[in-house]
Amino acid sequence: AEAITINNERITVLTAISTVDVAIHVNGRPVSPPYVVDAIGDPRSMQADLGDSPRGQAFLALASAVGLELDMTNEEELILPAAELRPLRAAVAGSGVDNGSVSSTKEDLP
Repeated sequence: AEAITINNERITVLTAISTVDVAIHVNGRPVSPPYVVDAIGDPRSMQADLGDSPRGQAFLALASAVGLELDMTNEEELILPAAELRPLRAAVAGSGVDNGSVSSTKEDLP
């Protein structure tokens, strides 16, 4: 999939999905059933790719075992929310605490 949401919460490689008691949290926000997963991708192959992958097969088996109702449909048009921007983090050479490691220093150039 090119883009995914769970109950309208955008999923990225930085997304945290966790459980707190019986609640599921996505990006630190609780989401409640029914869980709706929207995904943008190739409608000709995305559902088949899920069923062909080992993780997809494990998910489908688990869903069946616990009685989850699963409905997959293709939509003509789907608009998903943008991912939240995360603050950038950067390190500057020579600005950290000296712990015995090699460090760079800033030099003044003529």
